[in-house]
Amino acid sequence: MSQPEFQKIAHLLAGAANANTADGTRTYVLYTEDSSIISKEWTGKTFTTQTTVVEDDVRPDSTAAYVLGKSVQTVIYIDSSSMLHTIDFDEESDEWYEDPNKAIQHRAHPSSHVAACLNGHGHIVVVYHTGSFLAAFTLADPTNVTKVPVNCSSNSALYALFADGTIRVFYVSSADHCLHYATKSNELDWSDTKWSTQPFNGTAKRFIVNATRERTTTSFEAYVLTDRAKMLQVSADGHCSNLGRIDENGTFVSERAVDMCCIEAQENTFTEERLHDLLAEDPAIIDAVGGPLSVTPLAAACWSGSVDAVDLLLDNPIRLANPNALSPKNRTPLYYAVRGSIPGNRRAIVRALLDAGAKVDACYPEDQNNTPLMTAIADTADKEVIHELVDRGASLTKTNMQGQTAVVLAEGTGLEEELLRSEERELKKAGPHSIQKELVQVLVAIAMLIIAYFNNDVVKEIVVGVLAKVQESMGDDLEEDEDVSDD
Repeated sequence: MSQPEFQKIAHLLAGAANANTADGTRTYVLYTEDSSIISKEWTGKTFTTQTTVVEDDVRPDSTAAYVLGKSVQTVIYIDSSSMLHTIDFDEESDEWYEDPNKAIQHRAHPSSHVAACLNGHGHIVVVYHTGSFLAAFTLADPTNVTKVPVNCSSNSALYALFADGTIRVFYVSSADHCLHYATKSNELDWSDTKWSTQPFNGTAKRFIVNATRERTTTSFEAYVLTDRAKMLQVSADGHCSNLGRIDENGTFVSERAVDMCCIEAQENTFTEERLHDLLAEDPAIIDAVGGPLSVTPLAAACWSGSVDAVDLLLDNPIRLANPNALSPKNRTPLYYAVRGSIPGNRRAIVRALLDAGAKVDACYPEDQNNTPLMTAIADTADKEVIHELVDRGASLTKTNMQGQTAVVLAEGTGLEEELLRSEERELKKAGPHSIQKELVQVLVAIAMLIIAYFNNDVVKEIVVGVLAKVQESMGDDLEEDEDVSDD
């Protein structure tokens, strides 16, 4: 999960309630401010459209329940005297209103939370704590109250959802301080299931639960906000892990080892001891995606040009990073090194990756099947990196999704000659005179061998004559160069 996704969850947990539209394109979060309830729309990056749902008489710091369906938009809240209220949104007037004919005479415990969801009949089920027991009723029949037979403390956070034909009410048990859920289907009585494998460290102020269905199985995960501003995750198997904290500005500050690993790789602050500590609980995070860049630690180090961090991740006694581990969009560390690293460190990082076994021609459809060499030509025109890739065997004939090779991409850019191998570049750099000199030296060496072998004046005369003609055919420039070298 990426940093923006964790930030969204932090906003949801900091609110009194939240709901998504039926198509999942919009998210609304309710906040209690003074004695009012405010609705804000979350776009994925920021809040827009603020609306007052309830103007006054809301219990301070109260939670609420927001039920949003195809034909229903209802908020259940607790007033200053702990009475439950419902308020509906009228699309014609574009306003929230409280229908006096729907008044419900239910008083919650002063520290009770409230939760609600739609059941299989499309009725809203409301759950709250009376102070004596956990109670449930439908708005269609508010006088018919069901006692949920569980050990739920009066101040426990609550969450309700309907899945697989069953209502589930999530709560913290007063018996073991673990997360439980009570289940009610149409045919059966309430049953209780312990979910989290360990008690929370602190009081759970609020939690949200997500249901995911795969084939015939539905699994759940919960995100919990504690009274210490810690944000926890409860996985489907009940394991509870610390994700981070929410600061006074509502910003999520990660404390996950994978995020710390990515951040410190990006900032080039790694030490071997620190890497050991971060990998102690789960060594697999060395190739996991995390941090503000949402990439692997090695990719983060490559992206930021952190040479020392790259070297440590690729060469340490603890666990080596995979030089081909993929980040989102199937991007390799070599991709980030070629395209994103700072120029001064780019070649050194590319060399370190290739030395560690990075695939020099790795490419994927998400980037039009451009190889690292193609990326270097088209995006950075970094001659040193181009040389490194070519010398390490990068393909000049492999094509991208447009049918272009590295040679084609280099045409007209001034980089054509940079695609030569190192030996060819050296000869090109030395120029034709150097080649002529080398040829003459070879011929002279051969001539000396012939003369020494035959030791004959006639042969000697013939060989000297041939060399003279060779020198004459190469022109006066060769003589000038030799004169200069003699000086």
